[in-house]
Amino acid sequence: MRYRLLAQSAYDRKELLTEGQLARKLRLDRVSARLELEALRQIANDSAGEGFTPLELDPSEGLVPA
Repeated sequence: MRYRLLAQSAYDRKELLTEGQLARKLRLDRVSARLELEALRQIANDSAGEGFTPLELDPSEGLVPA
């Protein structure tokens, strides 16, 4: 997965990879490479959302009921 995300990042910087080069690196045809880019961008957009939310705990309360 990381390799695919790095390839997508290089392609998005236009001067590093062409569409044909990207397709060869991913071992796909150009149409499949475009679909893969779409899926990778969706993953990146989903993970760029809210992220983690801090959990506030009251030290006077027990975590496990006695």
